[in-house]
Amino acid sequence: MSSTTIIPECYVDTNLIETLVPPKDGKGYNHKKGCPAVAKVMIEKFADRFALGIMDKDKKTVKYLEEFDLIVNTNSLYLHKHKTRHHYIILINPATERFVLNSAKELSISLSQFGLPDNLEELKQITKPETSKNNANLKSAFRALKDAPDFMILKSWVKYMRDNTFSTDTEELKKIATSNK
Repeated sequence: MSSTTIIPECYVDTNLIETLVPPKDGKGYNHKKGCPAVAKVMIEKFADRFALGIMDKDKKTVKYLEEFDLIVNTNSLYLHKHKTRHHYIILINPATERFVLNSAKELSISLSQFGLPDNLEELKQITKPETSKNNANLKSAFRALKDAPDFMILKSWVKYMRDNTFSTDTEELKKIATSNK
């Protein structure tokens, strides 16, 4: 499967997913800027193909999500499947920065040991610019947080869907969510 079918919404999401589940083809995943851009590329370029969008759960929901059913959710992750297409969307709730901070707290890890702030607003200053896509400190933190339950679920979902595309089984996705808690 081409890495273009996995579509993270922001730079830090792209870094997170590429760190947890490196693309098989050596290319980066199909980063798009903003939830509407992810939905648009899923609709227009992947209409008859598998696609996995990864977005922050924003206050304003993407209209395309109305065509999806919620399959399963955890503390921070919501997995949706399109009613008729092989399209999936993972929403990170409330956003990646809080997801990272909560996971670090859960594992008693200070982000400061990776040169990152433990404060939400200061962390956003690092995650919002384009440079966050390749930020080595973030990559190191993500590797250290890989054993946090929601990190393990996210990694397992993405890897499973990347490797199974059209044969993705929603029951298996549910099992992944419950076995990694």
